[in-house]
Amino acid sequence: MRDIKKSIILGFGLFAMFFGAGNTLLPSYIGIRVGGAFPLSVLGFVLTGVGLPLLGLLVVIRNEGDYHKIFEPMGEVFFKIYLFVSFLLIGPIIAMPRLAATSYEMGVLPVFPNANKLIITFVFFAICLLCSINKSKVVEIIGRYLTPLLIIMLVILIIVGIVGPKVDARSTEVSMPFIYSFLEGYNTLDAVASIVFAKLIYDTVKNEKNRMGISVKASIVAAICLTVVYAGLVYLGNRIPVADGLNLSRSELIMNITNKLLGKLGIYALIIIIILACVTTAIGLISSVSNFFNELSKNKLGYNRIAIIITFVSFLIAQLGVDDIINLSVPVLCVFYPVLIIILILNVFKGKIITNKIIRISTYLVLILAIIYQLKNFI
Repeated sequence: MRDIKKSIILGFGLFAMFFGAGNTLLPSYIGIRVGGAFPLSVLGFVLTGVGLPLLGLLVVIRNEGDYHKIFEPMGEVFFKIYLFVSFLLIGPIIAMPRLAATSYEMGVLPVFPNANKLIITFVFFAICLLCSINKSKVVEIIGRYLTPLLIIMLVILIIVGIVGPKVDARSTEVSMPFIYSFLEGYNTLDAVASIVFAKLIYDTVKNEKNRMGISVKASIVAAICLTVVYAGLVYLGNRIPVADGLNLSRSELIMNITNKLLGKLGIYALIIIIILACVTTAIGLISSVSNFFNELSKNKLGYNRIAIIITFVSFLIAQLGVDDIINLSVPVLCVFYPVLIIILILNVFKGKIITNKIIRISTYLVLILAIIYQLKNFI
């Protein structure tokens, strides 16, 4: 019974860390564009938005939380460069600044249009930093206190949408709904984050007798929660009538859907959802990224000092705004995701047939092709 309780708490913690504000915006935007291909689109988005993070968690947990091992076939240089850049992306360069900027633009501006961005983002990161300093309790804090409220709010929004007035599925606006939704899942950044979240989870249970079982169960709990919420939000975009919905931005669409279903009260609820989603994800990112750079420096810099540094850098970049930060991330994700996908899949079947040499050749080939494709787009 104790193991089940701990697995549920850790699973909620994982769900909260994966479910950032960007995850709130993406599904409904897919729903309004895929028409009658709703089930297929949910499958596509879930594969990259849930399946890949789950795969990353299980692969790293199977290696006792040591994500270094899955990159061993690639050689020392590749391993260090890839992980270094990965942690920068999910930390102070893209993910963390985007969370703060989103909290400000969608969580604060609708209520306080004259709010000072510098002050709001400073308060945001101060709260996240304080919660992450006590790293041994990070996941428990998230799972016990913040996530239940987050889930309740999302469930209310989805249930009201399901039982309330709705329209038939619109015509399909994209040529390949499954592929479109699959690629949209890249924007969650969760597959990249999963390899470090896995270490955080494993470190939390490493002194437990059934640590592997608890870790796997927690990962499954998180995956189920993500799938249900994603499917529900895609459904809202697909069936809730919104005036001129196809011409709205992601944030405007979810705001309009919420206003349609719950009125002004719903808007305030959505604001709370966004702020909680951003804060819980940022806490997990600060902890994981700080652990990585602390290990990289061989404990010379210290966890707390590194946490302060990456939080400060994130604070500075957050002043750019959501759109600018997202635009910076697109070409990078289109290189990183294919490489990570092939590494994770081949590690699952690693053995007599899938050797280190096959993993190395396949990964470098995918990397080269992805870079060439991005260079072609740039030119």
